[in-house]
Amino acid sequence: MGNCFSSDEEGPTKKTVETTTSTSGLPIAASRNNVAVTSILDAHKELIESSSGKGAAWLLANKLVSEGQGHIFKQWPSPGFDDDKKLRQVEQLLQLDASYSAGGLLGYLENAKLLLQESRQGHNPFAGFTPSVPKGCKLQYGDREFVQCEKLGMQEVNKACFVLVAGGLGERLGYSGIKVALPTCLASDICFLDYYAQNILAMQAEGVQIPLAIMTSGDTHDKTKTLLEENNFFGMEPSQVRGCGIGPILSW
Repeated sequence: MGNCFSSDEEGPTKKTVETTTSTSGLPIAASRNNVAVTSILDAHKELIESSSGKGAAWLLANKLVSEGQGHIFKQWPSPGFDDDKKLRQVEQLLQLDASYSAGGLLGYLENAKLLLQESRQGHNPFAGFTPSVPKGCKLQYGDREFVQCEKLGMQEVNKACFVLVAGGLGERLGYSGIKVALPTCLASDICFLDYYAQNILAMQAEGVQIPLAIMTSGDTHDKTKTLLEENNFFGMEPSQVRGCGIGPILSW
């Protein structure tokens, strides 16, 4: 998980850390490091509990340290310095914890470590499955079979949702803005996100809202949000558009 306070990374030469285990189950080096970080947390208990999470924020911070994520707080300066940044970081942790339904940040860490361990051991999650190419058919627009398939699709589309990947900028296209703001046609000047929304609106049945999830990044989130708001969500209801944030990085 990231730290809002920058620090110099170790150079090319790194010390070998012994992995002898302490009574807490953590490596000795990690255990000693946790003691130092715990002291930092103790000095900031009042600040952490002043967040929206109150006591839950304090509990979360200590659990993260016990799970080897003490680097989150390791670079915090003394109380009274950059307290606004510290509090903002705590709020971010609370938000991330609430966004992961499978056990919060601790569940995220446990699941991520399990997946990484399985990958290291060469575990194949698709073992036992035989790949196959699904059979399909070629449809001609407007013919009988096309109309029948379209009718079936229209019955099912209202049970689905759309996910739009929009985390990158248009730099490779010589465009400094977000790619979803690029025009799809010079004649109409309709941007891509507008075109995308109109297709969803044309497919959804009366009284039904097909959800649209937009995966943004730090580079595109605010600009995408502004584009939607300035254009009244291109006819979609604000409640049917959702933004997907980025996930935390863990220390292994």
